[in-house]
Amino acid sequence: MVILDYSDAESGFWASTPQGLVEVIRFQNHFYARRQVCKCAQDAISACRADIERGFLSIVVQFENHAEVWAQLSPGVPVQSQPEAAPTGNPAKPKLTYRGQPVSEPSRNPSLARRPLPDSLYFRGAKIG
Repeated sequence: MVILDYSDAESGFWASTPQGLVEVIRFQNHFYARRQVCKCAQDAISACRADIERGFLSIVVQFENHAEVWAQLSPGVPVQSQPEAAPTGNPAKPKLTYRGQPVSEPSRNPSLARRPLPDSLYFRGAKIG
């Protein structure tokens, strides 16, 4: 079992998981993702021991006011470095487009002009309005 201070691990990595991007750390060329947060180090050590007994590779990461159990990621999980921060200058406002037409400008196609709504609306054959 490894008990590690967070500052001793390489941070700034993100893994793409079904739950979205999650923060990961690298320790001894392996990546670990946070699995459980504990109030004290002893609770984290107990949880890590239970993981190890079940065959999982876990480490305990200590912070100033709590400890966490981090589980090793499988090698197939894509990991990336934290993206660089955007430049602090005045970046150009991005243009939003829909099918090649800027959203802020009305379409020049007369067939796409706004049509009045009908008096009654139907959804799947049922009248709703």
